[in-house]
Amino acid sequence: MLNLFIDLSEIEVFDSAITYTGIFLFSKAIKEYFSHAKLDKNNTNQLQNLSKAKLNQVTYEKIADTVWLLSSQDLQNIFDKINQFPLLSELSNIFVGLQTSADPAYILEIREDGLYSKYAQKTYQFDYDIVKPLLKGAEIKRYSQPIAKYKVIFPYQIKHDSYTLLSEKELKNNYPLIGDYFLECVEKLNNREKGKINIKEWWGYVYPKNLGCFDKKKIITQVLANHSSLTLDINQQYYFVGGGTAGGYGILLKENSKLSYEYLLGVLNSTILEKYLQSYSTPFKGGFFAYNRETMGRLPIPIPSEADKQAITFLVQKCLDAKGVGVLEWEAEIDDRVAHLYGLTDEEMKIIRGD
Repeated sequence: MLNLFIDLSEIEVFDSAITYTGIFLFSKAIKEYFSHAKLDKNNTNQLQNLSKAKLNQVTYEKIADTVWLLSSQDLQNIFDKINQFPLLSELSNIFVGLQTSADPAYILEIREDGLYSKYAQKTYQFDYDIVKPLLKGAEIKRYSQPIAKYKVIFPYQIKHDSYTLLSEKELKNNYPLIGDYFLECVEKLNNREKGKINIKEWWGYVYPKNLGCFDKKKIITQVLANHSSLTLDINQQYYFVGGGTAGGYGILLKENSKLSYEYLLGVLNSTILEKYLQSYSTPFKGGFFAYNRETMGRLPIPIPSEADKQAITFLVQKCLDAKGVGVLEWEAEIDDRVAHLYGLTDEEMKIIRGD
């Protein structure tokens, strides 16, 4: 059985390779727990003397699930306390961004003289409603309103959450410049996935997922972030790419959730849920963590009273109005109110903050 696990995922052990390393010691003895330590990238001298590393005891029941919860006992007690609430996956639809399999053709860079196609290496003047503001992920900041540097050609009609690909006739009659552009890109679009996928309507996306989700009010996040960096798409305008460790994710509340988007945004950006998510989300180079359907779906969300919901909604709206600048005082108050909803004490909040 596992006896000791030293987590070196934040430390570059090998100069020529990016890999997530750990030291595992096993024992034949049957035990109820194992010892665990995570070495900090800023304290690599512990590698010279592992006996000085601070070890936590982790019971085997904490790794029975698909995700290992490896935290100090104090944090484990706090996480057990907040886990009584409904999960985000039960209250919302968490969806990934667009996956076209031909981004150089569909995605256009906004320039002073028009929209530049990386595939065609030309600039175009497309002023159509099917050319949407696009985010690649890094533009999405905490409580901000992102500035789109790209646009994406979205050759679909959305009605009642369902989508229909525009026909060749509709493109020719209503969007002639787009129709002509697609003909320039026909080789690229026909050879997606190395030609393994034969698409009769070749101008459409290979993976048309979640297409009816983008023109709605929604919470959005970049998929890799050092800290919780969620914001609200108030104007229902942003499309974004997705897939793997690139792009973003969106969150749509279910009708029966009884929550407001502003309230949920405040809870998701709270110090408590940031600490919780980062306790089980896989770390990436540079101290980044994955904010995706799997990791965010596990977050427990307290159901507030109407008064608590309105109070947090009001504070979050102030953060949004300020575009995330100079909002530390309001964020601290949001943290206090969220802690109260989870039933956490001042001492437990000190543990969360690492005081």
